[in-house]
Amino acid sequence: MMTGLFSKRAVQQLACRADAPARLAAAASRWLVPSAVAVTTPSPSRRVSNSPKAYAEDATAGGGFGGDLTLGPGADGTAPVPAPVFADLTIYKAKGAMTVRPVKPQWKILDKGAYAVERDGTIKFEMATALAERRYNWDEKVMIFLSTSELATLMAAPQSEHQFYHDTFKGQPGREGTLIKTFKWTPAPQGNAYFINASSEDKSAGTKYQASVSLSASEFYLLKKLIDHSFLYLLGWDAALLR
Repeated sequence: MMTGLFSKRAVQQLACRADAPARLAAAASRWLVPSAVAVTTPSPSRRVSNSPKAYAEDATAGGGFGGDLTLGPGADGTAPVPAPVFADLTIYKAKGAMTVRPVKPQWKILDKGAYAVERDGTIKFEMATALAERRYNWDEKVMIFLSTSELATLMAAPQSEHQFYHDTFKGQPGREGTLIKTFKWTPAPQGNAYFINASSEDKSAGTKYQASVSLSASEFYLLKKLIDHSFLYLLGWDAALLR
């Protein structure tokens, strides 16, 4: 009986070894080749609701950067279903809280199966005011996506004041100027802290939300390291260099 058991295991191990190259190739292709279907990147030109939808709101927005994770077989029982991967940096303060999350670039298919970046990735900032100790008003949060150029401006000169203005419906007759979002960065006079103020005004709905968060030197260091590392992926260079 033991002999039969070991023989069965040996056969399984040999089968796995024989199939290893194909499985590794499939895994590598999922990691290296961008998906032109499952990635959609929000941007300042697209309206984003302030109502909370937890992590599900990013399932169709590219989510965070992910690799070879799957949820299991697809509807037909054969094709694997890509699993969204979310990774946040959240900072809690007495007057407000801020969550920062990367959003992958959007890809398009060119002739002969090649890929190209159609829209750069962004970094999403969500900010909420404090209601009480350890309680924040995420129902009226401010959500704004900063582009790679805006992020580079911040990281290149953090000791300077910066302000970004997003007209969500810019260029759309009848809607331009109805949803405005701002992001203001102010360094402390001593240079050892930073203040972020964000606002979202929806004139058609008659609502205006504001939130502010301060960053210590160590919190800024962590944020800068994450953003600096993300540029490679936000611009799609990781896929281009590894192909």
